[in-house]
Amino acid sequence: MLIEKMGLSWNGEEGKWFNNKGELVAFDPSVNERGPQCLLINKKYFTSFLNENGYDIFWALLGEKNIISGMPPFKLFVYNWRLPVKR
Repeated sequence: MLIEKMGLSWNGEEGKWFNNKGELVAFDPSVNERGPQCLLINKKYFTSFLNENGYDIFWALLGEKNIISGMPPFKLFVYNWRLPVKR
């Protein structure tokens, strides 16, 4: 949905999305490199899109700490993010 709203398209290069000028705007580096799956977006293009559409970014950071008896403390952190879409 975000890719469509930003007017991006796929040109056949796996994990890459381009604007109507053929400029690379967003990509998933895990397609070609080891690491977690993610979407990296050109900051200038993304903030312009947010401002033009009246959107804001909301970051939610959730965390939990568990201590198991007789064991060293274990930490579990869960990270989520959200782009509220106004209709």
